[in-house]
Amino acid sequence: MSARIIAFHPGLYAPLIAYGDADEGLTLTAPLDWDGDGACFVVDTCPQRKPGDVNGDELVNSEDVAGFIAVLLDPESASPEAACAADVNASGQADGDDVQGFVELLLGD
Repeated sequence: MSARIIAFHPGLYAPLIAYGDADEGLTLTAPLDWDGDGACFVVDTCPQRKPGDVNGDELVNSEDVAGFIAVLLDPESASPEAACAADVNASGQADGDDVQGFVELLLGD
């Protein structure tokens, strides 16, 4: 028996894993969490970045601070991914309400 990903296209398909024999039918598992933030792809509000990872390097650290501030000051010029990552409280927009959560992520609280 082998496992393989049968659908994986961010924003279009939910990634699923199929396993079993082709003759007996395949069993599909639940969608995956491919950005590592604990939310499966289908319900993740920001599937390509972890909250706070504004620069997209898969870390939340001091290198995200300037980008976070830039998103707050000029959200229209931010990339969709950066704006999504700056929306730490998942309210639908990055704003002052995200500052405390961002600082907590930076401090590792």
